Amino acid sequence: FKTFRSSQCSRLTVIAGGEKPAATGGGEGYVVQLDYTTYSIVKAIGDKMRHAVDLTVSWHNNIVDSYDFESTSASYGCHAAFEYNNHFWRCVSVRSAQHGFQFAIVSGEFGDTTDENYLHDCQVLESASQCVKFANKGKGLYIYGGLYAGKGYALITSNNDTYVHNARLLGGIQV
Repeated sequence: FKTFRSSQCSRLTVIAGGEKPAATGGGEGYVVQLDYTTYSIVKAIGDKMRHAVDLTVSWHNNIVDSYDFESTSASYGCHAAFEYNNHFWRCVSVRSAQHGFQFAIVSGEFGDTTDENYLHDCQVLESASQCVKFANKGKGLYIYGGLYAGKGYALITSNNDTYVHNARLLGGIQV
């Protein structure tokens, strides 16, 4: 139910695509899932998957030129489990059922933090909920350029250091 999953890996280059899996709940339906993975490059293309890219306890990764269409959850997600210094470059989310980018999944097993993550010229179009959700105990979400236009807020952040520079946030910000 996952196109590609890594665990405790370093320096991977992954190009993967997935379309409408048999199941999308309980961990299924990911195009790429990085667990405890570092210094890797990912390009993912999802169509009606749960997530295009999911990061759990992973750091120093680059998600590049990825596209997600009609995800059943968030197109790109971090589990707020110590994900650190991950960069999303020119990633696109179209009509996600929840969020374009989610840095907010609380599992109870981790410290509920994701720090120093970056969105560079990304786009979220027609998300059913917020375009970017950054609601955890972490610090430092950086949004440089891009377009964020959904049915909810363009950005939700709670008590975090969030920086927005030259980005078009259509739909407002909730702090």
